[in-house]
Amino acid sequence: MTKTRVPLVIGRRLADRLVTELRPLGSLFSRVEVAGSIRRQKATVGDVEIVAQAGRQYLPAAVHRVLDRLHVDRAPPNSIGAKAAWGPRYYKGTARVADGLELGVDLFVVAPPAEWGDVFLIRTGEAEFSQAVVTRLRRFGLQSEDGHVVRASDRARIPTPHESDVFRAARLPWIPPERRF
Repeated sequence: MTKTRVPLVIGRRLADRLVTELRPLGSLFSRVEVAGSIRRQKATVGDVEIVAQAGRQYLPAAVHRVLDRLHVDRAPPNSIGAKAAWGPRYYKGTARVADGLELGVDLFVVAPPAEWGDVFLIRTGEAEFSQAVVTRLRRFGLQSEDGHVVRASDRARIPTPHESDVFRAARLPWIPPERRF
């Protein structure tokens, strides 16, 4: 099955609508940003990826209700009939962007022990870019795991509240999203 791709403007419209609805839910999410190919400004997008920081009253059941209200349906069954899990840190679904046209929606929730910088960088991609950063972290005795960076020798966490912290840990200069390929 071929993945649907749409022009950036259509993907951006859906992403903006979702973010506009999710941002005011401050007790559920304290921060909400668009990631993935939309953040990288690709000409066409295959899905909408959103990263949200869990708020003080974050509950997966509340996220389910919000996604239902936004008409984001759970992802269809895969080839063996299993639907994607919803929560507590990953929600995969579909939303209509035009008559008969649906686009995938991935919502990644940053909840402890995960940190914003690591998750946002990884989810902005591209996959090869993210993998290269993770591989570079290993060169310096660090690992990206479960949404945070740790020192491999003693498992101590390296704070990464911002993407720039992950670049610094990997001893890389800041690379703008549109150049991450």
